[in-house]
Amino acid sequence: MSKRIALTGTASALGVAIVRELYAKDLSVVGLSESISPHLGWHHVDLTDAAAVANLRTGVLDGLINAAERLPEDGGAVEILEFNWFCTRLLTDTLLPQLAPGAAIATLASRAGREWRKNLSQVRRLMALPHSDRLPDFVRNEKIDPDRAYALSKEAHIVWTKQNAGVLRARDLRANTISPAADGGPEPADGKNRQKAHLGSVAAVAGFLVDRGSSWIHGQDLIVDGGCSAAQEAQALGLNSQTY
Repeated sequence: MSKRIALTGTASALGVAIVRELYAKDLSVVGLSESISPHLGWHHVDLTDAAAVANLRTGVLDGLINAAERLPEDGGAVEILEFNWFCTRLLTDTLLPQLAPGAAIATLASRAGREWRKNLSQVRRLMALPHSDRLPDFVRNEKIDPDRAYALSKEAHIVWTKQNAGVLRARDLRANTISPAADGGPEPADGKNRQKAHLGSVAAVAGFLVDRGSSWIHGQDLIVDGGCSAAQEAQALGLNSQTY
């Protein structure tokens, strides 16, 4: 019997790529989506409906991939933080008891969240909010725009994953984040091929993180950016590249 992996964001280009990756690994996909799907076993669920999410019952799962997100251009700061942080967090909390021993969680973060250490105080203030109805005041007091809201939501997922690594390990569960970047590496002649390769790489990492081959990887943020961050870090450290 194939392992069952729950997946959000199934309608996005990345979601489609992840579905293909999971099927290629002979894993069973349990889609969680608003859109009607012909796939047997998928659940019609609005992730912004807290009551529906809290009552979601999927059966025993072997993994969860949180790939649904809202980008800075998708709405205001409150909406972005509510969806990317609160909705994803509620879904994860709801499905935790439904995860089988040895199961894994992979959450889509972003290189936009790379400054989480620097912004840890603000991340903690966000994570301390008991309900999303506090977000309007939080956003106003912190002067958060959509770009910062997106980055902050990703920082929060990275921090949550590291913060709960010990607790999850004690339950024989794993959690990691994936931080892609829209740019990085040389530009190929065909931009569409580049986008396809980028999505394929992120999907491959997502599939790897919920598969048995990654059983010793836990609490990590895996960067998938074509080497862009490595080059920036080397430059910041004064590490001059060699000529080959």
